[in-house]
Amino acid sequence: MIVKNKLASLKTNFLEKWYPRILAEFGYNAGLDLKAAKLLATMLPSPETLIEKLDFLISNNPIIIIAPGPSLESSIPVVKPALQRLQDKLTLIAVDGALTPLLDNKLTPHILVTDLDGVKPEFLLNASCEIIVLHAHGDNIHRIERYPPQLFSKTLGTCQVDFNNKILNIGGFTDGDRAVCLCEVFNADSVFLLGMDFGFMIGRFSKPYLKTTVEADAAKRRKLIYAMNIIEELIFNSKVKYYCLLHNSELARIPVIGLEELQRLTCL
Repeated sequence: MIVKNKLASLKTNFLEKWYPRILAEFGYNAGLDLKAAKLLATMLPSPETLIEKLDFLISNNPIIIIAPGPSLESSIPVVKPALQRLQDKLTLIAVDGALTPLLDNKLTPHILVTDLDGVKPEFLLNASCEIIVLHAHGDNIHRIERYPPQLFSKTLGTCQVDFNNKILNIGGFTDGDRAVCLCEVFNADSVFLLGMDFGFMIGRFSKPYLKTTVEADAAKRRKLIYAMNIIEELIFNSKVKYYCLLHNSELARIPVIGLEELQRLTCL
């Protein structure tokens, strides 16, 4: 079930510790962040039904979070048979642009966590994932305005400001660490991270216009450092068991496992 005190603590921690630093370092406009949250709230229904569905999908279940890092492209062919074999035993969460290669490989995630930066809103109409966790911030207002109404009923809104009207603040700065926060809020049993790389390169699935892996610019590197620090703080205080699948993600205190260990852990 959703851990209300965990939700409250993640929100408070983000607003008091991380958000002021992020605003100062990146020059974001808190007023625009609030405007985005209010806009999304006007579009979406009450979240109770989706919260119940997220509870069913995440609570006490093994979760695989698939992010669009550089290692994802080579990892998908390796992990695809295992994901197909274990599809009834775990919940698959796609992070933003990772949705594209998953669908290309006929792997449909249960949940998509996105701010629409790595996937076009209209593309989501062809995705059959059960829930879209859509994040509102000042830089994606124009994308939210184009968000297809057909998706409203399966979309849970999140934000990074102190706003409570139908929109949750679950913590997290990027889609990747926000997906981890989601697993914390709904008390997952275990979380396996795939394609969540924190190096100096950006995977080609991170942006719709990329054709190959590219070097991260200075701002993107700083964002990844924030995401890594937020995840490491979560893990340090968590009862959830975390693993990196196939590749080391640079995160401290997380063991790397292979497919045999994944099957063993998800079939206990």
